[in-house]
Amino acid sequence: MSSAVAASCDPIIKWIVMLTTALWIIICTKSAEKYPENQKIINGIILSCLLFSITVAIFSFIVSSYPVISVFKMISFVLTFIAVMKGFEAIENKNNVVNYFTVILSLLFLVSIFLIPFSQFRITNDYFQGVFNHVNMLGMMTPIYIAILLYSDLIKSGFIKGLIVTSAIIMCILSGSRTGLFAAVFVIVAYIFLGSFSTGKKIGVITVVVLSIFFFLFVVQGDFWGSIQKETADFIWKTHENDLFYSRQAIFENAYDRFKKNIWLGTGFMVPYFPGAKSYLFSFDLIVEPSNLFLMLLGDTGIVGLSLFFIFIFVIIKGGKLKNIYLMIAVIMINMGEMVLFSSNNNAILLYFLIAVYLFGNRKDTADEVKCCGSNLQCRSIS
Repeated sequence: MSSAVAASCDPIIKWIVMLTTALWIIICTKSAEKYPENQKIINGIILSCLLFSITVAIFSFIVSSYPVISVFKMISFVLTFIAVMKGFEAIENKNNVVNYFTVILSLLFLVSIFLIPFSQFRITNDYFQGVFNHVNMLGMMTPIYIAILLYSDLIKSGFIKGLIVTSAIIMCILSGSRTGLFAAVFVIVAYIFLGSFSTGKKIGVITVVVLSIFFFLFVVQGDFWGSIQKETADFIWKTHENDLFYSRQAIFENAYDRFKKNIWLGTGFMVPYFPGAKSYLFSFDLIVEPSNLFLMLLGDTGIVGLSLFFIFIFVIIKGGKLKNIYLMIAVIMINMGEMVLFSSNNNAILLYFLIAVYLFGNRKDTADEVKCCGSNLQCRSIS
């Protein structure tokens, strides 16, 4: 969240709360007994996740400059990811949980709309960031919000959903986030053409979104077609018309250099690499910005790690339903430009939630209980 609208939290406190909660969920939560078929999916995901993570952790002690930090980052990913999978699968009233999540994000985006005219809320640069702490964070949150909104049954009207999606896209455009916009577009396209609703409704959603964005450009910019061409060029190319990936060039080169150092095992998961150097110290301040998921995995974990990750993703995709693939598209596309999948202290848990919904959603609610440590936790409906 932006420091202009929310108070900060000590990172250590956040780590403690997150990891202890994840452990509690993993240890205590039992699978929903009425759906034993889900246990096969859970087992396959946990097995493939552990195969990837344990292998990469072992690699880190061999090749990494900071093996302890690397292993800690892997452990934090594994614990939170498995906790979200097991926790969501065990809940019977999944629709209520999804709707609650949708309400929270809707409130954040609703407040953001009213912040558009005020420059004092644009802390990072001149681009729009809403209530979030960075323009790229708004960009990442847009496809997450759109994906869960389209899945949710909280809002029945396709027309109203179309207007909300349009508002989110407009804010994403104002943020200047190419990754966010492209991910949002892919999510919408996949939802429309793979969804199980009528052709008329598909056409209606497309029409509302396209016409609303055109209307926005016409009202705000005046010179309609000229502004479309200019804004599109500025948005895609930024300030470098000769190189689409200029802003990421250094990151790409670094990933390739790391890959060349050790093509099979990589150079250490989510930590900087210094040839010949090795430190077993631990710190929360060692931050990396890998940008692209697959380039990061190639440089950090090598061909072996990347191959195991592909197996992990394949198991996940195979366990869900094709009509909900737009949820996975949101997860993957976000990480093509902003690699946050393994950053559980950032917004990665929201991505894990989308994966859990993809795997275990679309199930008619029959009870309002979660079995945990022998007790019953009541979940009240908000619909």
